Amino acid sequence: YYAYQMVVNNKVMNFLKNRGYQIINFNSGHHPTRKLTIADTNVNCTHKNEFNSIFIQTTMYYFFEKYFKFMEDKRQHINCTFSEIAEYGKLPGPKFIFAHLVLPHNPYVFGPKGEPVFDDGVKTGEIIKRRYLDQLTFANKKAKELIAQILPPTPPFPIIILQSDHGPPSSFMPHNVHIQETMKILNAYYFPGQGKKLLYDSISPVN
Repeated sequence: YYAYQMVVNNKVMNFLKNRGYQIINFNSGHHPTRKLTIADTNVNCTHKNEFNSIFIQTTMYYFFEKYFKFMEDKRQHINCTFSEIAEYGKLPGPKFIFAHLVLPHNPYVFGPKGEPVFDDGVKTGEIIKRRYLDQLTFANKKAKELIAQILPPTPPFPIIILQSDHGPPSSFMPHNVHIQETMKILNAYYFPGQGKKLLYDSISPVN
């Protein structure tokens, strides 16, 4: 409960909101970041939630989901979020936009070029590795495109923070390697002007 409250009513957004920032959160479909209390706007690109996703993946619905278009919903949610972030970035005034994209996390629904893929539940290590890397390739491509859309040609320039919450999945790794890889995360910053001076070597992002 307390960890959940630290997310939905977090200090960073409170700090910025008290200084005139508009807080915009994108519904991730994942419970802790689905709807934030502190946000002025919770953008809903999906009608699914974490319970529905787990129910689908752990019951017989999983074998029929291609007929119920659940994988298509996942693709639409991801594509919608990427496109809407750029649009909300055009709003006037100071704003803090937060989007937790459950990507390249499974289910694996994108090929490397963004083509539809159906996750048939196969758990073989090499197959999972290939599908993960294909979806990662797509995620990297979309992230680069989005950053190019966010950055304006003239000032004021935004601050952009791009982070992952954990490393690759364990299904194609030995257990000891999995632990090491899971704790490694992407932690990238874009600071305009002299903002880079605020960074330091011992910075410790939350994993």
